[in-house]
Amino acid sequence: MGVFASGLFYIFIYMPLFFLYTFIQRLYWFCNGMGDIVNQIEEGQLYDRSAQVFDVVWKCKKEPFQLVSHRNFIGTHRSFEHPNYVLRHNVSLLAVEMDLALFVEVPNDYDIFDCRKSPFIHIGQFEQAVKFIILPISSFVRCAEELGDPKMKVIWLHSTGRCGSTAMSQVFEAVPNCTTESEPMCLFTARNEAAQAFGTKKFRQYLNSEDYKQSFIATVRMMCKPNEHNPDILFIKNCTLSGVMDVPSLEEYFPDHTNLFLYRDCLDTVQSYIRSLNKHFFLNLILKMRESAITRFLIRSPHVLLKTLAAPHTLETHQWLSDSKLQLEATKFGLLVIQWGCYCSHYTEMVTTTKSNVRAILYEDIVEHKHATLTLLFQFCGISLDYVELAKKSLESDSQEGTVLSMSNLGKFKKTHITEELRTEGNFYLNAFKLKPLGQRTHLPKALSPSADEHSGDITQSNGHVAITIHT
Repeated sequence: MGVFASGLFYIFIYMPLFFLYTFIQRLYWFCNGMGDIVNQIEEGQLYDRSAQVFDVVWKCKKEPFQLVSHRNFIGTHRSFEHPNYVLRHNVSLLAVEMDLALFVEVPNDYDIFDCRKSPFIHIGQFEQAVKFIILPISSFVRCAEELGDPKMKVIWLHSTGRCGSTAMSQVFEAVPNCTTESEPMCLFTARNEAAQAFGTKKFRQYLNSEDYKQSFIATVRMMCKPNEHNPDILFIKNCTLSGVMDVPSLEEYFPDHTNLFLYRDCLDTVQSYIRSLNKHFFLNLILKMRESAITRFLIRSPHVLLKTLAAPHTLETHQWLSDSKLQLEATKFGLLVIQWGCYCSHYTEMVTTTKSNVRAILYEDIVEHKHATLTLLFQFCGISLDYVELAKKSLESDSQEGTVLSMSNLGKFKKTHITEELRTEGNFYLNAFKLKPLGQRTHLPKALSPSADEHSGDITQSNGHVAITIHT
């Protein structure tokens, strides 16, 4: 079934059946007395039985990269379990909503952490799920508190997307006793739901609330829970849609974690995004609809894309982003340039105005100076340089092979012709972010770069070891 057909099926067949099934299920629970137990659990009671386990009967998404919630599953009640049930090795966190956490259970013989099987872990989790488990948010937070902070070294990779970030999962997977999680959606889902539900002011208040803090800490702990590999290092390629927005919270609540930011030339990134959107039918349709005069006349509210992707203080620093007219008149190309600019601007602000230790990596440096860049990267992360050659070899294959975003699939779509109007629009936004225009390489400050540039790191040799010199 094509993306368009599956999207229509999801909207007009699956969702009506989901709500009908849920209504009948709730009615049945009410009649047999189980509804009282469910209600008590949802109210934060009966902690020892608050994990509700379902057998999957049906699961459906309108497209592979749709953000998942409990509404994407239809299941039959199996049992009430202690929350520790979710600590099993074949159970993993799929999504966090404002009032619940959604876990899935996969077959024991399926390795959800193998990035060659699951280049995007959230897709593998959904496709392989045989059971799903719902925990009310209060039980989720309490269970995570009992679990405690991660015991292994944790390395986070944040990125602009379409910049080689999935290949970086292969790099770290090549390191012995290192497990990777490639693009889990957990940290993004609750924030996205709040962005959709709240106005801009209330959304910002929510991100600073105690509820969000507890949910954030619990989510990270559950993402880093022990697994069958018992790794010394856990590498997490964070959800691309988050940009670097999670870095301040990660550095505040988990200061021993390492944070990296991968970016690529703006024009190449945007071109790659546009080609990948051919595989995101509904998102592509929405972006195209925005360009019609009728849609611009009907829609007068700020674009939720920027409210979700841009950090609140980025919107405050660049108040022009909050202009609804600009958000409505921006082309698809312009919106993607703004997204890239938001990520890079947010990173620059963090490393120049705070004590943030996040460091940038330029994709082109990996391509042009593979050995030197990987050496700098491993040294910064505290990984033995003996594994650099293994990491280099891992980059020889397509990191997204077998997915709709593989090179063989995206190669079927031509690059968008960049007209002078589009180039002017893109450069206007980049200039507002104080970034270089399209066609010129942007070197972000405090980057791990072998390039001899005033904004990047230099390599110096000393007794056979590589030392990092970072210019501020």
